[in-house]
Amino acid sequence: MPAIIDATKAGVNSNSYVTLEEMDAYFDNYIFFDDWSYLTTDDKKRFILTTTQILEGLAPKFEKSTIEQSLQFPVSTELSKDDGWDTIVKATKAQIRYLVFYHEALRDAQNSQISGITSEGTSGYSKSFGGFNIYNSYSSEVKSKLSYYVDFNIYLRRG
Repeated sequence: MPAIIDATKAGVNSNSYVTLEEMDAYFDNYIFFDDWSYLTTDDKKRFILTTTQILEGLAPKFEKSTIEQSLQFPVSTELSKDDGWDTIVKATKAQIRYLVFYHEALRDAQNSQISGITSEGTSGYSKSFGGFNIYNSYSSEVKSKLSYYVDFNIYLRRG
């Protein structure tokens, strides 16, 4: 059974940005609710905790609000009133919805060992990538919501 979910803002033991109860209420308002409602409680917790781990892999532009907090958000920004908490909660919900909706395709991609960039080519000084798999990325809604707080740019260097 997955761990107990702790979604305390700036908590020292927090392991999620949302609770199971929040996600149940969230999916009540979406057509994807059937997909969510058919999941076991353990599977729902796995989606929540996996999504948190995925979002924790991002590179925030700002420091954590407190040194003690276990998760990257809330953050300290130039805007004293905006710590990004509401935004990360919304982004977490959107990413969970994305994963629930595409979980079968994601599993197929994983079983086929499809991930990220699957081929590359070079020509002179430029480099191109082919075979990029959308299933190894964040939902566009997450990127839109978090663009102020997170650097989504990928920098490629030679050497």
